[in-house]
Amino acid sequence: MRGWNHKDFTSIGEVLESSLPSNACFKYALKMSTLFGFWDKIVGRKFEKTSRPLTIKFSKLQVSCQNSYVVQELNMFKSDLIKKIAAYAEPLGLKVEDIIFSTKEWREPASLDETKEPAEQIFSKEELAAFSLSEDETKAIKENIEKLNFLTDSQKQKYYDDIADSLKAKKLRGKFV
Repeated sequence: MRGWNHKDFTSIGEVLESSLPSNACFKYALKMSTLFGFWDKIVGRKFEKTSRPLTIKFSKLQVSCQNSYVVQELNMFKSDLIKKIAAYAEPLGLKVEDIIFSTKEWREPASLDETKEPAEQIFSKEELAAFSLSEDETKAIKENIEKLNFLTDSQKQKYYDDIADSLKAKKLRGKFV
């Protein structure tokens, strides 16, 4: 297993820009999909299963909610959510200035049946904390996050923690060497 070099990492936006076909709609959709992958970290456990981001149009994030109670509660935290979303959206080159919560588009998630692959293993915070990254990996992640000058120190720390935990989980699953 080779060590990580800080040159091995590039920003998420750069990777998406360089590796995608030149179709602008496709690139935008992939960036949105990447952002939506962080939804559980943005809204937390309380709302991760009762709300789902749909699209971003004209800098407005449209979110589908299970019921009007979820809509009302998320609306109370709208300004905080916009700040949290910015930490994930800006490195992707996306901008979210407003959020529209609605119950119109809500669909219950399909249940897993025997023909589908099981979900990836989820690790507890304790399991992830017990697993350590190499010094090179840690240094490379921190150096790349430091380049994100628009983030506050606490946002940088949160971003680092999320990336490190994701990398640890992949390594624990044996999908990343």
